[in-house]
Order: sequence, then structure tokens, then C-alpha cells
Amino acid sequence: MTLTPLEVVQAAILGTATRLDVHDVDLDDALGLVLAVDVTADQPVPPFANTAMDGYAVQAADTTDASPAAPTPCPRAGPPTGRSAPGRRSAS
Repeated sequence: MTLTPLEVVQAAILGTATRLDVHDVDLDDALGLVLAVDVTADQPVPPFANTAMDGYAVQAADTTDASPAAPTPCPRAGPPTGRSAPGRRSAS
């Protein structure tokens, strides 16, 4: 099987696509529409340091004997890497 190069496929698609007209609409009427330009925030969102992910990582070998009846405790290897919103404590 021969793959078509990405550039050839992109050129074929873009060659048939037509640019849509840009319209100003009220925010209430914008549901389902696509932005004509990028929008950027003028300040950080959220306005405090925050982690991008939640969860835990464990090594499978450390949990081989675990079961619902006999869970294996997993001690924390280090401090949490993120912070909660100002004035709130993170669960630890």
C-alpha cells in the first residue's frame, strides 16, 4: 500500500475549500459558530498557579498483590506539584 504524502492531501483539500464570509454577531447568537480570528486572554486563566492534570502514578510491580479486599498502600514519593486557589488548601 502506498501512502499519499501529507502535502498532496492538504493541497487537494485546501484547493476545494472556500473561505466563508466573516460576520459580527452578538455573543448570544454565536452558539455553533466558528471564530474568524484567534482570541487570547489579557491575563492568566485561572489567575493562580494550577496543575494541568490530576491523578497518581504507580508502578505496576508495586500493586501486583493488591485487590479490593486487600488494597496496597502507596506512600507519596514527594510533595504535590500544584497549588489550590488562593485561600484554599489542596487535599494531601
